[in-house]
Amino acid sequence: MRLAPDFKYDTSIFTYGGAIFWDELFLYSGRPNKYDWKLVGMEEKFVPENNYDYFLAGPDEVLGKQHLNPALIRWELQRVWHVQGTLKEGERHVYTKRDFYFDSDTWKLALTDNYDYSGELMRSGQHLCIQVYDTTQPQFLSCASQVYDLKQGQYTNENVGSLIRHTALLPPQTTQPATLAGQGIR
Repeated sequence: MRLAPDFKYDTSIFTYGGAIFWDELFLYSGRPNKYDWKLVGMEEKFVPENNYDYFLAGPDEVLGKQHLNPALIRWELQRVWHVQGTLKEGERHVYTKRDFYFDSDTWKLALTDNYDYSGELMRSGQHLCIQVYDTTQPQFLSCASQVYDLKQGQYTNENVGSLIRHTALLPPQTTQPATLAGQGIR
């Protein structure tokens, strides 16, 4: 009998074929204790946002052999907060440095760059985001994430498929100023 590995940090996820680690689910879902974190500052970067074409397409249209269909990904120049993690002395992880880029308006993690012990970029990730209007609380969601393994030449894609619900249009008077003002809460 063997001891099962811990399902955390840089343990590979076998259901993803070992293409990502446990702390790379949705770009980052790990504990922050292995890294010294520093706020580098605000920058402008092209990040994937308002990717409605991606979410309206089926898996056959989205998934390519080595990357997603670039015609379905929309990139916008946005302000992002750059946060950098450097592996602490005495800690062990496959990544020695991690660069995270958070959208400055929503604080959603938009992009990640992860570096190995040789200082080379090993994996890069992105969230594809949309604004969801047809819920009781309209919200900005990051509904799909991809991690590209540049050393192995593979990628993962979480949440493939349409997340947009098609509903009947509301009557025009629903969105008139007087109606909206009457629905306000004091």
